[in-house]
Amino acid sequence: VTAGTTNALTATSSVAGLTISYTSSNTNVASISGTNVIANAAGVAVITASQAGNANVAAATPVSRTLNVAANASPSLATATSIQNFGITATNYTGTGGSTSAIPSPTSGTSYARAGTGGTPSVNLLTNANLLGSAGAYLGASASSSTSVSKVSPITGYTGGKEFYTSFKVLFGDSSGSSSATSGSWTFYQGAGATFTDNNPVNNAQAAVSLRFTYGSSGAVALSYANVSGSYVATSLTTTSLTQGTTYTVEVIQFNGASGTKSYSYNGVTKTLAAGNFDLYINGTQIASNLTSSALNLDTTINAATFTGVSSTGNVANLFVDDFVVYNTIPTSISNGGPAITPSGAFPALTTTYGTPSSSSNSVLVSGGS
Repeated sequence: VTAGTTNALTATSSVAGLTISYTSSNTNVASISGTNVIANAAGVAVITASQAGNANVAAATPVSRTLNVAANASPSLATATSIQNFGITATNYTGTGGSTSAIPSPTSGTSYARAGTGGTPSVNLLTNANLLGSAGAYLGASASSSTSVSKVSPITGYTGGKEFYTSFKVLFGDSSGSSSATSGSWTFYQGAGATFTDNNPVNNAQAAVSLRFTYGSSGAVALSYANVSGSYVATSLTTTSLTQGTTYTVEVIQFNGASGTKSYSYNGVTKTLAAGNFDLYINGTQIASNLTSSALNLDTTINAATFTGVSSTGNVANLFVDDFVVYNTIPTSISNGGPAITPSGAFPALTTTYGTPSSSSNSVLVSGGS
């Protein structure tokens, strides 16, 4: 749910006349008002449902569910050009020929996935304990052990533009999301061209932005970006090292026009972006301003994004991604780390069974709005 919203809690019970009550473990994040939960601020709260017994039926065992409250962020998802949230179904893909169906299609455009030929890399949609704290399935992919790329393109062929704002959640780590991966790299590209949907490395001439994440010892991940010549550098980055096993929200804002500037507001502060440059934010903090873009020709329409993973001994470099959102125009106002994707459907049911009923077992089901 999103901060600032009120969500109904509903309950059914096979025992009439006994009141179901709700409590919150963190009222700063979520408070209870009767049968409603009020999302007060971003964070996590545990909502517990209880029902007292009577002379004939024992009290129900209290049952709890975790409620994640997202910041009331902007821009609105309603104005996004394309969204990729990876659906709700677990899958495993190890094909080296490439597939447009290994991961779900986004709301605009298509997707593409390919496992490299080095070692035994794979592209997976995972539904187990969500490492990113997001809803539904999320992407987990392992890098090739050679220069034969593992490639995941969450969104390609979307309705393009000569500027973009892109936001996604990402975690770097080993196969379990921990910090033992010591070799390999994953690179994020956004641009236009055939190398976003084939089995080859991305051509720098087709990329407007190229961000490389290189895995090293002690759980470190080195951040760099490609300049016009295709060399990866860390010039003007205020943050150059990330940590494996940590979830990051990455936001990239690029203006690919031939001339002029673009202005936008980030958390109320006006920013100006020159033609052929990009800004970079991680977890709501700007770490780069007006960096020179990669080699894609200015005034080219941008309509694709991909990740490629290579050179990881034993395929240990894993990438986990969710909530990938693209806007083909730079929003006028951005705040709180970008758009928030909240789960659809009901708040997960709270289910319990009475301890010692006088006749048949009774149960209580509790759910709330999304």
